[in-house]
Amino acid sequence: MLMKKIKTVPTSVYQLVQDTRFRRILWQFTFALIIIFIISAAYGNVIDSLTTRGMLPSFRFLKLSAGIDIGEQLIEFNNASTNARALLVGFLNTISISFLAIIFSTIIGLMVALCRLSTNWLINRIAWIYIEIIRNIPLLMLLLIWYRAFFLKMPGIKQAVILGGTTSAEGIVQANVIVSNRGLAILWPLPTGSYAVYRWVLTAGLLVFVAGLIYFAIRTKRTGKKQMGFTWSLLAFIAIAVVGWLCLESAPFTLDRPTI
Repeated sequence: MLMKKIKTVPTSVYQLVQDTRFRRILWQFTFALIIIFIISAAYGNVIDSLTTRGMLPSFRFLKLSAGIDIGEQLIEFNNASTNARALLVGFLNTISISFLAIIFSTIIGLMVALCRLSTNWLINRIAWIYIEIIRNIPLLMLLLIWYRAFFLKMPGIKQAVILGGTTSAEGIVQANVIVSNRGLAILWPLPTGSYAVYRWVLTAGLLVFVAGLIYFAIRTKRTGKKQMGFTWSLLAFIAIAVVGWLCLESAPFTLDRPTI
């Protein structure tokens, strides 16, 4: 006859202390109290320190002037802008960099995969080296290697490598390319007032480009003959962009030269 083991309920303090279930719950409760005490003490110290320095813990700092400059920006920003706008600029920069990284990483990954499947020994080995060595090294280690072996060896801003530079009477140097340990600065187009109209021209050209691809794809399917759809669609886009540029009263872009 099978006997079931029935757990009895503790009836005294001694039995309660000896109960493994109670001790397990007690230790968890004690640990939770210790964590809550540490967090509350740290929070109190932070609040006291901020109050002493006149920095109240609130979101009012978002309306204060940032007082910093951001080199790369998709929207207008200067050091007099608010911290909230600085956060928005950083968010937009992150989104744009992520978007470009996804596109280029996809292209590079596809190219490396095709090279790895190539029957050419040299191309196949180069792809193998990239995959097995570079791709299998942790990203943090790669960043440290590039930083120490490349960026620290770059010339300082006063000894920067300047390409296509001109110096003004005040000693300000404007160039097409400036290379230093602060980074790479290149000639970059900036939109002007007429860009608001020109972007609609580019949008129309893009629609024509897509419509051309669809049209030639359908025509290829019907006739069975390969059409130069991409070439003609691209030429149509370029023609619309050039004609739209020439029809504007002023150029939609101006070239911004880096200065030191």
